[in-house]
Amino acid sequence: MIFARYVGSRTSSEFTCGRVYLADPAVGRSGMVDYEKLRVTDDQGRQVEVSTDDGMFEFPKEVMAVTLSSAGDLDVGEVTTIDDISADGEFFHVKDEAGFFRVDMFQVLDSMFLSPGSLVKDPSTDRWARVTRVNERSGVMVEGSGIFRSIEDFRFAVADGDILLEPRVKCVDTEGAPELMKGALYCLVGGHDGLMVVHVPEIGERAYMADRFLMDF
Repeated sequence: MIFARYVGSRTSSEFTCGRVYLADPAVGRSGMVDYEKLRVTDDQGRQVEVSTDDGMFEFPKEVMAVTLSSAGDLDVGEVTTIDDISADGEFFHVKDEAGFFRVDMFQVLDSMFLSPGSLVKDPSTDRWARVTRVNERSGVMVEGSGIFRSIEDFRFAVADGDILLEPRVKCVDTEGAPELMKGALYCLVGGHDGLMVVHVPEIGERAYMADRFLMDF
């Protein structure tokens, strides 16, 4: 199997622009493998046969992925490079690790999970920041920074085997903040200088001291 990134029409009802799909060569009526055609499962779960020369897909040799469960020396939420897929599509090969790991231990990073507005954590500062720009090589720029950095420099929030597009925090202190509810979960919007910016229902985004909350993942 190979990776196939859809770069066709943004109005397609079958595929999402920028999304990475797994594809394998089609088999013709004679039983011979046809490398000019691929079988791809579309967004509705249907197997669709596509041509490799129609310009609708590109075929990267490597893709970036978020670790959903510990794999080798990789931590949950860490970004790594996948450079191969087993023939049956059940295992990924991690570029900097020995051997193959189950596909469900990773989530390939594509336009579904990485785009302007995505929230990532910078381990060097222990702060969360919004992605403001993404370039073709999966480099990203985050708010407050004017340079592109490798997405591998950042971490994603992961819970129950899924990337959290909006990480959650649990309120543990409501003193002086009657609009908060102890034990309630709030979407984390950002953070800086010891503060967490959360979305409070019916009020909007507000900044609080970080020690009012605990991460819920």
